[in-house]
Amino acid sequence: MGGHLTPLGGRSEFGLVVAAMCTAIAFFIQWLLAAYAGPTTPPFLAFFPAIVVSTLVGGAAVGWVTLAASVALAGHFLVTRADGVPEFNLPRLLILTLFLFSGAVIVLIVSAYRRSLDDIERDREALRSSETRLRLAHEAAKIGTWEYVIAEDHLTWSPEMFLLFDLDPSGPTPTLAEWRARIQLEGNPQALYNLRRDLRLSGETLDRDLRVLTFKGRTRWLLGRSVAVGEEGKPPTRFIGASIDITDQKTSQERERLLAHELDHRAKNMLAMVQSVVRLTRTEHLPDFREAVIGRIQSLARSHSLLAASRWQGADMMELIRDELEPFMSGEHAEIKASGPRIRLQPAAAQTLALLIHELATNAVKYGALSTEVGRLTVYWRLSRGTQGGDLCPTWTEMGGPQVRIPMERGFGSRLIVTSVERQLKGTVTMNWLATGLHCEVTVPAEHLAPVPEDDSDESQITASETSANAVEKGGGRRILLVEDETLIAMQTERSLSEAGYTVIGPIARLGDAPEAIANHALDGAILDINLNGERSFAIADLLVSRRVPFMFCTGFAAASILPDRFRFIPVIVKPFSAATLLMRLQETLSNGPMDFKRIAAMALESE
Repeated sequence: MGGHLTPLGGRSEFGLVVAAMCTAIAFFIQWLLAAYAGPTTPPFLAFFPAIVVSTLVGGAAVGWVTLAASVALAGHFLVTRADGVPEFNLPRLLILTLFLFSGAVIVLIVSAYRRSLDDIERDREALRSSETRLRLAHEAAKIGTWEYVIAEDHLTWSPEMFLLFDLDPSGPTPTLAEWRARIQLEGNPQALYNLRRDLRLSGETLDRDLRVLTFKGRTRWLLGRSVAVGEEGKPPTRFIGASIDITDQKTSQERERLLAHELDHRAKNMLAMVQSVVRLTRTEHLPDFREAVIGRIQSLARSHSLLAASRWQGADMMELIRDELEPFMSGEHAEIKASGPRIRLQPAAAQTLALLIHELATNAVKYGALSTEVGRLTVYWRLSRGTQGGDLCPTWTEMGGPQVRIPMERGFGSRLIVTSVERQLKGTVTMNWLATGLHCEVTVPAEHLAPVPEDDSDESQITASETSANAVEKGGGRRILLVEDETLIAMQTERSLSEAGYTVIGPIARLGDAPEAIANHALDGAILDINLNGERSFAIADLLVSRRVPFMFCTGFAAASILPDRFRFIPVIVKPFSAATLLMRLQETLSNGPMDFKRIAAMALESE
């Protein structure tokens, strides 16, 4: 039987109904046979089908009920004579007993058959469920299966296999030759996927990454897994395999490889630039040399951070100028203004202009407008055509500084400004030493500008009041916990803090050593490197917050991408940093007073 026979006798009432119906029908048929065929008709002839049907439909319990009723009714026909008088004798009782035994055997056989049908149907249902789950898994994982029979030269594909090759599953299966023509082995574009060559004996398996060209011309990567099937130790008679779509994995691996290559390139390029800065910086005084080199390296680092924050898609002109001028805005009376349209610079232009602004600002602090309290500096930029598509034209104008003297020869800073812009960017630099102060005009070709995000405003500006730092106060012996795992950075930071009058607790390089230091010292503040030998220092930060100790993070990462929400209002100083920047940020952190979770939560609410 094709369908699943549900045990209808699950309820006793319905089982009795089935038994009664089968017995009644059998009794009626037996009565008709006795009436028209005569007394020679076997008295139990019609009851056998009733027992079979009731057992098959209702199960063993219903069959037994039907058998009992059939024995009683068959006995009636058996012992009743033609004149209606019952007659009991031994032969009739033996016949009735034989009927009872035969009926019992029938119930047992039919119920066993019925159970076997139920088991078969359950197995079929389990198989259908398993096939459905397997099909859904194949669809979700993009796994196609196939089989190739050698003798028949017949290839069979699963529907998923058709989809992997951009074919309609209802269409004809490609031939083996057509399939092989679409497959190339990784690293060898001329090699074809040859099963008979690669799998010579039954039981052998083969795993290979395959680059395929689908029938719509798209490139896709598949992991091909094949097994040779046949008599053990002999050539196979057929091949069975699966193809798994690993295009996303391959794309990710390629992206990682390119990123690693690009990172290596940029790191070496940055080291080469630092090396050039050190070699080309010339001065007879060691302190001046150190200050010039550190300033230029930090300028490169700031522009690098801006570019990293945008995934090297470009740097905002205003942010670049703000970052470069901030170290020079240490006086409250310095009048500095910068304004212009929203501009994004390509990486090469950003690094070049960062050095240009740094060199101009350094010169202004030493000899120009930023060396006096009444000096004024204005930085303005525009596009040559007034709209997107024009060249970038920044201007640097100083006024109110000391008397201007035209330099007799250009130093490294001036040469760096002119050479980098003219050679690297194919732009121009014009420096006019006017009586009122230096006036520098720069032109950067439009090809070095990046698209501006749509949500950026059209104009931007800063003034000295926005970025000026107050005079750095002495540490006064205040105890600062220093957590830093890089030895050279830790030594330099410790020296800068000690020279400024702070008492340094540490440096601490391991996460597990910090709690003891915090417990044993009454701290006034802390500086935490976010990354300690691959571990985050946020547990230390939580401990400091619980003790109301103000602290700031230092990191070489883009802080916004790694800081938890609870710490997004904690000050961050980005490596590399100068001693002045370190002390200025630390002073700001300490001036904010004790830090606790309630205050952090309040700062978060204020920002919303």
